[in-house]
Parts: sequence; structure tokens; C-alpha cells
Amino acid sequence: MRHMRIPLLIFFLAITSFSACGNRRCDVEKCHGLDMSCAMVEFPRACTAIYQLGDFCRQYAGCKMVNGHCQLVKEEKFDICVACVQACATNAQKQDPFMCEQGCRSESELALEERFARAILGKAFDLKLGEAVFIEEGQLKIIFVRILEDSRCPENARCMWRGVVKIQLEIFKSDDFLGAIEIADEDFPHLSIASGSAVADYKIKFISFGNDVATLMVTKD
Repeated sequence: MRHMRIPLLIFFLAITSFSACGNRRCDVEKCHGLDMSCAMVEFPRACTAIYQLGDFCRQYAGCKMVNGHCQLVKEEKFDICVACVQACATNAQKQDPFMCEQGCRSESELALEERFARAILGKAFDLKLGEAVFIEEGQLKIIFVRILEDSRCPENARCMWRGVVKIQLEIFKSDDFLGAIEIADEDFPHLSIASGSAVADYKIKFISFGNDVATLMVTKD
């Protein structure tokens, strides 16, 4: 009898372990907002029904198992929607962010090609925070996702250094995501800050910045 208890105990533990794993699914960790971090989440889960800024964007992304890993799978519209909502949150003092978000909804529902401004390879162009540009030669799509840092010295102020603006861009070629880059409006090699970055066969240069608009130029290596 003692010998039979050991296999039965192992069988019980295996069934218990399987049941525990069976209650976990690949899903978004947080129920609301723009944070779409993915993880294996216990189910059932309790989420409030209170709407939060940016919840609308979630329809364009989701968590899925890819090659055995729980990760975020998103449409291009998701990044455009997120950038637009983040701009609304940044300008909350000027306009109610939820009213501003209504505009993001309209923009996200438009065809991407209709939203994109057009730019030419090798020529400078302006790109506003939360918007995107399309370069036909190369089928490149560039989205101005967020401002990472703005430490520029204010006007009529004395500062130890001029400061810097760092931004994040996301680059697509046709429907393929090439990657996200971080570039600044000035080179500071000693701080590992660069005004240009290479993506695939292209180089993106950050020329200047003002009023949430970055002046950029894309060239082919």
C-alpha cells in the first residue's frame, strides 16, 4: 500500500499542476490604459468597467502566444492611436484629454494611407507628435511616437548647457515593422546621444524641433 501511495501522490500533484496552468492565459496584465504589457494571467480575473484614457486603442492590439512566448501583437493603427492619446495627456492643461481623445478615435478609424503626410527621400520634412509620414520611395512609414526628453534651456534663462530633445520614432517598411529608434536634436557623443540613427538601409536624421514638431530627413545608405 505504501508503494501505491507514491504514484497516486505524483498523479495528484500532476493533475493539480495541470489545472493551475490551465487557468492561466496569455493576456494583458492591466485591464485599462495604454500599458499593454503581456504575461500569463490567472483566470478568471476581476476588472472594473470604468473607462480610462486610451482604452479605445486596445482594439488594435492584443496578447498572443508566438513561438512559445506571450507577446504583444499590434496593428500600425495601435501606435498611431497611442501617440495621439499621449499627446492629449501631455496637453491636458490646454484641453480636456477625454475630449481630445475623440479626435484620436476619428483619426484611427481612417485608412492609414489617408492619414499619412507625404515626404521625399533626401529632403527635410516636418512630423508632428502623434502623426505619421509616408515615403513612397522605399515604402517607408514613420510614426512620431513620443517625446522622451526635453531638457532645453528655457528662453531668457541662463543654463549650464543647452539641453536636448530626444524623441522616439517607429519605422515600418510596407507592413513590416523595422524597429523603434531614439534620436536627439544634437549630437553629444560623451553622453551617447546621437541625432541620427540607421534602420535597415536608411538613415534618419533629426534636424530641429519646436512646438511638438520634429524636422527630419531620411536618406538611403
